[in-house]
Amino acid sequence: MNLNTETLKLLLCGHGYLGQAISRDFLAAGWNVTALSRGSGSSNPQSAIHNPQLSELSCDISSPESVAALRHLRPDFIVHCAASGKGGAEVYRQVYLDGCRNLTDTFPGVPLLFTSSTSVYAQIDGSEVTEDSPAIPDRETGR
Repeated sequence: MNLNTETLKLLLCGHGYLGQAISRDFLAAGWNVTALSRGSGSSNPQSAIHNPQLSELSCDISSPESVAALRHLRPDFIVHCAASGKGGAEVYRQVYLDGCRNLTDTFPGVPLLFTSSTSVYAQIDGSEVTEDSPAIPDRETGR
């Protein structure tokens, strides 16, 4: 991690509901944030963040070439909270497994925080899920 006096840089993969909350926190702490989304710009224009320390880029993190093209960004920290868009098992693998692999290959040694999904839990009835809930998914996308 870059601990000198220059501004720290976050690479944020996914700029939806969770990603926008994360970017607000990092921006408030003085970080520069580059937010990646599958499409162009914010996935929720009504809550768009306007800050000169935030740049938004379109990137398919499941593509090694697309992620490698970002090498020049040289982030100090990466947060992966991109969603699969309710895709099936193959899309989950592309976004979560391939996406993480592409990020760690392109930015070796850069700390990466991965946010999972509630699909790892079997509860789909609206019941509360806590840290003590068993991770026994009944869907392939949670395995």
